[in-house]
Amino acid sequence: MFRASVRFFLFICAASQAYGATDYEIRPGTLIGFSYMVAGVPFYGTFVIKQSKFSIDFKNPENSTLALEFDTTKSTAGFYLATKAMLGDTILDSRNHPTINFFSTDIALADGQFLLVGMATIKGITDRIEITVYLGKKIETYRKAPQEISFLFNTSFSREKFRANGFSKLVGDTIELRDEVILYLKKE
Repeated sequence: MFRASVRFFLFICAASQAYGATDYEIRPGTLIGFSYMVAGVPFYGTFVIKQSKFSIDFKNPENSTLALEFDTTKSTAGFYLATKAMLGDTILDSRNHPTINFFSTDIALADGQFLLVGMATIKGITDRIEITVYLGKKIETYRKAPQEISFLFNTSFSREKFRANGFSKLVGDTIELRDEVILYLKKE
């Protein structure tokens, strides 16, 4: 597990070498809200950022990259029993898979929002996910890299796709992450 985190961190560093890119991070420990349905009723939880790097190329935004690592062991499903089930073997199996990883493979910018296509690894299974990042200000208006960038993070994924589908007769298949996030200029 430690090796996987080290490999992921090295990948983050390598992925950020886009020419002219400025490195940002979502601070470790930041909570990203998600929602899910139980018997047709919405419930809310949080995933915890372990590490991240969003390398933004302000001149050529399509050259930007994003890598995220969530700490599943510190994440919650909103209340004790749901959290215990979520971290257990049939959903996230956080004992054997303590992180969720995402890295972008393609980025497009249109109308002040990034569409990030990439690969997520959940419970040891890697598959494609799309993330939309809505910026509060058009990226083209930045004359230089700001210290902070505020944005709305939005994605959803199927639990079945990653075999994290325990309690499927009661809990809906879709997990939706939607939260306001601040990127901070990464200090080297």
